Amino acid sequence: MGRRRQRQLAAVGRRPYARRAGGSIGGRPRGRGAPRGIRQRRGRRDPAADERDRRQPRGHCGGERRGPQRARGAARRRRSLRRRRDHEHGRARCAGRAAAGRARSNAGDRGGAPRGRAARAGGRPVNAIVVKDLTRRFGDFAAVDRLSFEVAKGEIFGFLGSNGAGKSTTIRMLCGLLKPTSGSATVDGVDVSRDPEAVKQRIGYMSQRFSLYERLTVDQNISFFGGIYGLDRTRLDARRRFVLDMAGLAGRERLRAADLAGGWRQRLALGCAILHEPPVVFLDEPTGGVDPVSRREFWRLIDHLSASGVTVLVTTHYLDEAEHCNRIAIIHAGRLAAIGTTAELKQVFADRTIVEIRTSNAVEAMRLIERAPDVEKTSVFGTSVHAVLKHGERDVDGVKARLEHAGVPVASIEPVPPSLEDVFLDVVEEAG
Repeated sequence: MGRRRQRQLAAVGRRPYARRAGGSIGGRPRGRGAPRGIRQRRGRRDPAADERDRRQPRGHCGGERRGPQRARGAARRRRSLRRRRDHEHGRARCAGRAAAGRARSNAGDRGGAPRGRAARAGGRPVNAIVVKDLTRRFGDFAAVDRLSFEVAKGEIFGFLGSNGAGKSTTIRMLCGLLKPTSGSATVDGVDVSRDPEAVKQRIGYMSQRFSLYERLTVDQNISFFGGIYGLDRTRLDARRRFVLDMAGLAGRERLRAADLAGGWRQRLALGCAILHEPPVVFLDEPTGGVDPVSRREFWRLIDHLSASGVTVLVTTHYLDEAEHCNRIAIIHAGRLAAIGTTAELKQVFADRTIVEIRTSNAVEAMRLIERAPDVEKTSVFGTSVHAVLKHGERDVDGVKARLEHAGVPVASIEPVPPSLEDVFLDVVEEAG
């Protein structure tokens, strides 16, 4: 320490680095006290000053300059408090949205229809799903083009179409996952464009590709989806028992989803989709890859859902399954090609005759008769050929003679009622 500095300290009657309240030594700000390390760095200890520092809080006081470690600790505490505050605010916002959704639902049930509600009769929606001129474009490509249809409450509605017809795009819009380019759609009375989050609370969705977490057990999958849907413990326990009984998995709760047979896995996926008891369920090819017995059991569950008032919109490539639907819509290239009950759709063949030709060489038989003037169109059904005749049964003898003349053996040829597959192929060909 220089002599000049010693003279300054002697003038104020202080030892080197002694505490000086409210002032400064050599131009260094001290505030209420100096850090202990600075005071003890040189000279003798000041017991009185140390006692005052011991009683003084370690946090920021007055002009005290906090050390680097204290500053980092305080910054961590501030970040932790901010995260906790943001988490609580997020929970409050979610609770507020849920309460608002319940309030809108209750207001609609009392007759006070809020914005976006469909027309109601007796306080309930007339239709569970209403689609009007729904369009979705990706650039210049129209995946869905002015699609319009309605689905009644409690109805099983089949949604059929070839690959790329626009089925998945339509379902994504109805689920609130994709915003329409134009047009409108309501699900359970809620507009999918104005309030997609409210739509998601009112629907269940099951897909063939991804519906379960295969590394989780049966019980863990149920708990996971119950948490997503916001079920409290009491309701989740009750719904857990329902799903296990419905899927036939009681006693198998600890099995991983990946270890389940296809039928069990599909029934568990359906149970998770309806865990929160939604009024509308979307099933996207739900029975793909399962055996016929499991498919039949799965459709029995769908019938029970419909009987309880749940609306089911289902897509499938198994046209024999579509016979279970109350009504069917066939779309092609994003447009509605046909809609109606199975019986109504089969009326397209009212003035035409379909014959089934059983032969050991179906491909050759179809090649021979598809060019005949009295045959409108042909298609292969397993080992048989279906031919649509222009003039009814009077053309049967001509078709049989043509095949026998070409050396193709014919086991039988007889008229058959049109199947839904006949209808589908005819509608798609006409729309194409």
